[in-house]
Amino acid sequence: MAEDSVKLLGYWASPFAIRVKWALKLKGIQYQYVEEDLQILVHDDKPLAESLIILEYIDEVWKQNPLLPIDPYERAKARFWAKFADDKCVPAVMAAFNKKGEEQKKAAKEARENLKTLESGLEGRRFFGGETIGFVDIAAGWIGCWARMTGEIIGIKLIDAETMPLLDAWFKDFLEVPLIKEFLVHDDKPLAESLIILEYIDEVWKQNPLLPIDPYERAKARFWAKFADDKCVPALMAAFSKKGEEQEKAAKEARENLKTLESGLEGKRFFGGETIGFVDIAAGWIGCWARMTGEIIGIKLIDAETMPLLDAWFKDFLEVPLIKEFLVHDDKPLAESLINLEYIDEVWKQNPLLPTDPYERAKAQFWAKFADDKCVPALMAAFSKNGEEQERAVKEACENLKILESGLEGKRFFGGETIGFVDIAAGWIGCWAQMTGEIIGIKLIDAETMPLLDAWFQDFLEIPLIKECMPPQDKLLEHIKELHKKF
Repeated sequence: MAEDSVKLLGYWASPFAIRVKWALKLKGIQYQYVEEDLQILVHDDKPLAESLIILEYIDEVWKQNPLLPIDPYERAKARFWAKFADDKCVPAVMAAFNKKGEEQKKAAKEARENLKTLESGLEGRRFFGGETIGFVDIAAGWIGCWARMTGEIIGIKLIDAETMPLLDAWFKDFLEVPLIKEFLVHDDKPLAESLIILEYIDEVWKQNPLLPIDPYERAKARFWAKFADDKCVPALMAAFSKKGEEQEKAAKEARENLKTLESGLEGKRFFGGETIGFVDIAAGWIGCWARMTGEIIGIKLIDAETMPLLDAWFKDFLEVPLIKEFLVHDDKPLAESLINLEYIDEVWKQNPLLPTDPYERAKAQFWAKFADDKCVPALMAAFSKNGEEQERAVKEACENLKILESGLEGKRFFGGETIGFVDIAAGWIGCWAQMTGEIIGIKLIDAETMPLLDAWFQDFLEIPLIKECMPPQDKLLEHIKELHKKF
């Protein structure tokens, strides 16, 4: 089959896209893969959605290595178990992953009950498909991976050899199937775990080793990488997301954990010695995150006075050329979108975003920062709060948007007659304000109270390149509504 007649659009981490990749691989079908935040199979210019429907379509079109049994009753059973996995096992495993406390225990119990029911579909066979993998194996295989990873994260085993011997054996056998192994695992561990990926890369490609040769030093490197993931990351995330006393407590814990991590440097320039290695790559982004979190919450998490080794390490890390290439500009992480915009404007000179005049440049930088620092948090609060807290947040959002409007000074765009730095930085705020207003029932931008900002946003949406990049309004609104339900 020619590659250009089959195209898979999918997100690399989506289990539903992985299902389709497995099926195409099993059938020996060449295809073109396009990274998108959706999942569609296109065959002969005909699009198909929903992964179980796609699996059946693949099985009907390409007859080699059938996925579904020939017998109608067995086909019906296979469809039942695939649907059971999707409708019962997936939500319960996801809930066990997302919930906390009693709710998590309840979800884990439900997940185990549903997985035990799924196990009965094996009927003592090696695979759901018999002696070889089939429709249900491909549909449910990733659930085994997810259940294992969820169990490791929450500390509750969801599948084990004692209570689910058939399912446990099935998953282990499934991971040994060559085409599955090729896509998914290394050393019987899902490659979705980033530290496993690093070890895999280091074992396969021997140049520029990441881990030390000495077994004791290797063990230490693994310890510090895991410490960074298990201790530093959760504390940093908590410091970023909590408020008040909870935030202060999380920031204190983050600093204590970072101080412990610093001891792993033992006076070396990098964790890897004189060059970066396994721990540096595993923990490097934590330096960026700690810096940005500190700037946002107003509490320094890493500084030269209390953590001189870690502070120096992070600065040196950012100067490593290959890291700099991916991560920073002017010693600032490129994860900061305004830094990204300035970097783009400096490297590519056509259609400048920032004005040439230094004063006008400073004004543009001010308004972009004002939008990020003042308008965004107030809008987010208006979106996520309820009752009196929401009323206060709405009032603050409207006041900040009114101040932002003054930056237009009667111009069509912040950039003048064409869009520029501030328009691109703040444009999505107009969308968010409009959608938030629709969801909470309070207009945040309107023609009466903010005529300039309202006209600016309408004109901004009519710019062809903006229009082209914007997601469909109805799809975006539905997405934001679903997000709002979580609050």
